[in-house]
Amino acid sequence: MATVCLGMNMLVKVSPTIKRIQIIGGALFLVSFLLPAVREDGSFLGLGGPVGGGGTSATGILRGYECVKACCLFFYNYFLKSAFSGYSSGPIVEALLLGTSVLINLLILWYLLASAKWRRRVAILVGALILETWIGLALSGLTALYGHFLWVAGILLLMSPEVSNWESEGYT
Repeated sequence: MATVCLGMNMLVKVSPTIKRIQIIGGALFLVSFLLPAVREDGSFLGLGGPVGGGGTSATGILRGYECVKACCLFFYNYFLKSAFSGYSSGPIVEALLLGTSVLINLLILWYLLASAKWRRRVAILVGALILETWIGLALSGLTALYGHFLWVAGILLLMSPEVSNWESEGYT
């Protein structure tokens, strides 16, 4: 017997196993915002890093919710503020690549509320943006920590109905 998929859309039916997987994915997704997600050396975000060669600064590690805040600030500083002032400074490419990771969180909300027609499209876009975020992390010199990987795992488990239905809809 199939149950209704997680979210507001009552048209998408999934098996009880997929429903449980989605609930686990949602829990991982939410918990990941409280865990250390990114470490930086002080050159990109200016948070610190090694202090006097004797250990690391606690401010060099960002939790998931702090990453969201930093990405919003990147977008504001490098695109909105510089557009009005006509002056742009800093790592614009990295800011764009990392700034769109906030968009992933918004797309997850849209995915949960979307119709079956849009879920597949949103899932593909989220997958592409995750890859793009990894490119931004590599270019900026930031190191992804276990909170980031838990965030990605939660997203993938939340979108598991799209993967499980892929073959039955002729996408293979």
